Amino acid sequence: MEAFDNYMKEKGYKILANAKKLNDEDSKNDPEEEPYRSKYAARELYQNVKNDLNVFMNEDADDDDSTTEIRNVRTAISLRLAINFEETEESSTCEELLQKCLKETEKKKMKNETVNLYQTVLNQLAIVCSSRRGADEAVKTMKYLQEAESIYKTFKQQEGDSPVAWSEWLEEKTCEDDELLRNRVANFENTYTLTLYYAAQVYTQMNERSKAARYCHVTLQRQLNSMKYDPVDWALNAASLSQYYLSENLSLARHCLAAASSIFKEAPNDSDCGNDKDIYLQRKADIERCWIKYGLQLLESSKFYLTEELENLDLESRSGNVFGSGNDEEANDGDKNEDDFDIENISEKHLRFNLELTLYEEKITDKPLLVFDDARKVFLVIQEWIQSAKEYYKMDGHCSDYIQLVQDHSTAYKHLLFFEMDIDRQCKMHKKRIDMLLDIINVINPQHYLLVRRQLIYEVAETYSCMADLKLTKLESDPGSRSVHVVNKINQLTLHSIEQFQSYLDSLKGEKPELPDKFGENDVRPALVAKFYIGRLYSKLMLPTVEERLANMMKSLNNYKFVVDYCKRNECDKDKVPSEYDICVEMVELLPLKMAKIRSVSGL
Repeated sequence: MEAFDNYMKEKGYKILANAKKLNDEDSKNDPEEEPYRSKYAARELYQNVKNDLNVFMNEDADDDDSTTEIRNVRTAISLRLAINFEETEESSTCEELLQKCLKETEKKKMKNETVNLYQTVLNQLAIVCSSRRGADEAVKTMKYLQEAESIYKTFKQQEGDSPVAWSEWLEEKTCEDDELLRNRVANFENTYTLTLYYAAQVYTQMNERSKAARYCHVTLQRQLNSMKYDPVDWALNAASLSQYYLSENLSLARHCLAAASSIFKEAPNDSDCGNDKDIYLQRKADIERCWIKYGLQLLESSKFYLTEELENLDLESRSGNVFGSGNDEEANDGDKNEDDFDIENISEKHLRFNLELTLYEEKITDKPLLVFDDARKVFLVIQEWIQSAKEYYKMDGHCSDYIQLVQDHSTAYKHLLFFEMDIDRQCKMHKKRIDMLLDIINVINPQHYLLVRRQLIYEVAETYSCMADLKLTKLESDPGSRSVHVVNKINQLTLHSIEQFQSYLDSLKGEKPELPDKFGENDVRPALVAKFYIGRLYSKLMLPTVEERLANMMKSLNNYKFVVDYCKRNECDKDKVPSEYDICVEMVELLPLKMAKIRSVSGL
């Protein structure tokens, strides 16, 4: 044992420190043509020390303290080598080394000297397995992480909270006992935090969104508790977490966003140039975009809330009530430590960060919007966030993101319309939507942005149709207001809608003159609905002569017939437009009779 101690003090620790420096620091400056030069050099040094330790091993003395210490040093070096192989994209060798490390630590995994080493090996195995796609790999990864979570909880309950940090086996002791103990506690907790962080990612891959959200939430809280986090990364993760809660619990969604904004304020933003400044501005815009989505969901959920309230439904008991019960005290968990919780079933009460967030939460409510003034306040805040996000996501350089912001702006107007009772003001809002969408349609490249251009054209077509319906509703409620100007305006809006729907359909033709016999999977419903809309719109045109009315009825018939014929050719697609198909079948039968009656009465 004395010979081993002398070797480590005189030579071993120095070589290991040099290897760590090469691997972690010098490698950042390696030339592009030799990106792993320093890591390869570090690998050689690690291997040399590992080989040197063989002479000190007593293979027959498994329980001998000196042999255990040497084994732990060798295992820790193997772990460093495994990480090195992973970083140089040699995952198979990495996994082989990790499995050996796991086998070497398995028997003594509950020992104070070994448990953190065992924890870290499990985490690293999870990283390697998660890099390979597939359901089986995800299950395998989760098995490692569940074992790491279990070993942490069991050791903490039965043994304590300050086991030897695995990195200590590779470093000479340099601090006093009290400081060493604090460092061990922090390291043990940080290793467990990493376990939870990886578990959140794997649950996301497995599409178990609820579990992923809870693991992510606990991870973020533990990072706050330990004061070990990057403000920009933490804020972005919290904002991203809010997007899960949008469809589950708006109060928690707002809470996460408020926390994100609060912590993001800690990030330095005084850099005048360079990548750090650009990343700061981008993340600021990204958090604002998450706030935008929250505002839009609040508007939309309030619409459903009011609609169902009118239908006298039990709002609190219905599924999907994102406004929740308003009671954060539903779980009587007493003064439990966070490690006592079953993370997968943790209550809402304990999904709150230990932060003062009133300043941010007061900016926008998490309660249902009941009247126009309430909805308008939310709309104005959304509009403010959109304009701010556009300062980074400009049309020139971030075209796709800019377009999404414009679409969000249009959606905000669309939701606000629900709360506006005045038809003229509704039409003005629709007009603003159309103008902002057409501005984009007219400048983006039709080839490069084909799919998004289709979305925009379709939305414009629907909006023109809504405006025509509103104008027609107003005319029908007040027949005395009928005039040539009013009729022409309704006809103009109707024709604009037809034109835009037809433009969308033309984009599906490709280079051919006719529409395909079968649309793509994602195009079936929008294409058939567009045909249905066109048929309906032609019937709404108010024209002076019988001949013109008959001509439009024939156009309506042809569009309805297209939907019926398509569904007969493609029976499997009928279920995608069930109500529209039934109406089309009915109109194909009725319109010829109606047209014949008109001809008979008019003598044509």
